[in-house]
Amino acid sequence: MKKTAYFANAEQALYWLMEQKRQAYKKPTSNYNYESNTRFEKREPTVAELLRWSGVYQYPKGLEETAMVVNQLDKIFNSLEKRTKVILLLSYMGDFATADMYEKALKSQKILKAKGYRVVLSYKYHKIRVAKMLKIDRKTVTRHHQKANQIFNDKLLELGFIN
Repeated sequence: MKKTAYFANAEQALYWLMEQKRQAYKKPTSNYNYESNTRFEKREPTVAELLRWSGVYQYPKGLEETAMVVNQLDKIFNSLEKRTKVILLLSYMGDFATADMYEKALKSQKILKAKGYRVVLSYKYHKIRVAKMLKIDRKTVTRHHQKANQIFNDKLLELGFIN
């Protein structure tokens, strides 16, 4: 049985996994209607989407396949040491890293919007911000990223998810 190469590299797999996790935290807003939005799901990807997800273009299709790939990637992610997981969550998910952070960000966004400010939630934190939040050196954050990428790369090659 031939294994499908879903991703171009480990970094792309990490981005995809974090996007799946982020979608799990999002709650539909009051003006969002899922039923009316389903007819627009089958559309051509925009240039920005193609550039963002450049690579193999064989992302998992269908709920079962997506769930299987997320499960495999989540096992790899959970096998990382705790500090590396925290750094990756903050780096790749920003305000969406945990449910508590997301709720706090939404509350502060609501308060600031009431005062007339334009507030956008952060989808990604820069390494310097992660280092300040965790009170560690920026180079330590970089080392944890490199270590996680190496582990993901080895495991994904083993699973056949990348070439």
